Amino acid sequence: MQFWQGSGLSCRYCHTAYAKFAVDREKRRVYPRYLLTGINLRHYSGGMISDFHKLSEKIGQLAELTQALRSENAELRLKSVALAAENAELARRMQEAHERVAALLESIPTPEQDEEAA
Repeated sequence: MQFWQGSGLSCRYCHTAYAKFAVDREKRRVYPRYLLTGINLRHYSGGMISDFHKLSEKIGQLAELTQALRSENAELRLKSVALAAENAELARRMQEAHERVAALLESIPTPEQDEEAA
């Protein structure tokens, strides 16, 4: 006697897989029964649901991490712009200082000019 006989279930062959299906007409459910193993897999999705929950949690964590990295990236871009402006200002000030030192060096008399003047 098979597992579906006497239980109100009927058996049908599936043309796409090597399985029989037990059909419960009262509950309108179809249960696969694999021919090679003879296992009735009624509640096989329980583990799969917990895997989906774990995957969903990991996706949520990934989304939070992505958002945090995006905000940090935006802050770093602003800092980079500010530092580039500060660097340009310091380079301009150094150029001005270089020009003033060069002007001072030109205004200082050399020993040769001292001899000619004396």
